[in-house]
Amino acid sequence: MFIILAACLPSGPVEAQDRVHRFIQYTLQDSNGNFFPIGEVEFCTPEGECLYADIEKDFPGHFIMRSSELEPGVAYTVRIYDLNVAVHFEMDNWVYAPRNYDPSFDRFVETDKFLVYPRFHGHEDGGMTFRLDTTLNPEWALRKNLPKYAAPDSTPDYPRLVAGFQAPFMLGGKFKTDNSAIGGVDDVRPGLGIYGTIRFGYPKHMPPRDHWIFFQEITLGYQQNRYETWEIVTPGRRSDVTFHRVKLSYGMGQMSQSFGSHWSLAVTVATSGLYDGTEMLKYVDRSYRRSGFGCKASALQRLFQVGRVDVGISAQMELMYYFADTGSDDFWYGTAPSASIGLVVF
Repeated sequence: MFIILAACLPSGPVEAQDRVHRFIQYTLQDSNGNFFPIGEVEFCTPEGECLYADIEKDFPGHFIMRSSELEPGVAYTVRIYDLNVAVHFEMDNWVYAPRNYDPSFDRFVETDKFLVYPRFHGHEDGGMTFRLDTTLNPEWALRKNLPKYAAPDSTPDYPRLVAGFQAPFMLGGKFKTDNSAIGGVDDVRPGLGIYGTIRFGYPKHMPPRDHWIFFQEITLGYQQNRYETWEIVTPGRRSDVTFHRVKLSYGMGQMSQSFGSHWSLAVTVATSGLYDGTEMLKYVDRSYRRSGFGCKASALQRLFQVGRVDVGISAQMELMYYFADTGSDDFWYGTAPSASIGLVVF
């Protein structure tokens, strides 16, 4: 079988994207797996313009093409000649697609994530077929401090724990300002939130290139927002109360193979309460302890690394519903939409 393997050859201090599109190294094998010893390779356009490369006797089965000379989208005819200028293998309609050769340079560890291997398969009748494979770069795995990646049959060491700090903003419902509620609620401030996530359900092996990695997760978190109200018992006095809530979520999501982008959807249950300092807020026979349920959508993007720790930015949209005994002047119950933004480490 005739096989062509392509890999990137660095040419001075250039970016990975430049390296992969500057030179491509091909390896040639015949149908028996032997390296094609010596000869010439020809790439010809339908207009008859041809590019040539030599298979050197000191480097059997290999030749190098300058990829800048290959025109993307053009249907080339590829021919392999021996020293007697006899055609051994030929293929029509071979198309060069630069994006398939992209090694996905990881700027966080300054190396290519993939090794790229485009393959032509020759047949005894002189024809050829084409395939392209990629594998994870062991050097990338080493720099990511993830040695398990170097062994294709081992379980990858995906991030299992995620922790974050966030600022939640209440967006509507009975959780925004309302001068007619209670004695009057005239200010709500961005709050503070923290959470920890345990992830599980990863695949046992690294999925194919450009596939997203599925996971499940359980998150325990705490959030608060402060409200400024006018007191009912003592008219004219202002008071601060804090809306505390503890939430437990179960969700499913995906992340990119470089761990740079993550997203998830989750269902959430919560216990909460309004506190004036350390005391639960009460009005007449009404207590402001709340239970609730809802859903949320989360996303995070990695920004940089500190040692073995990734640091990123996170964003979250959440829709909760809090139960309560309601009255015409009641507040802090029902639908509670919110948004959060913050930092995350994993």
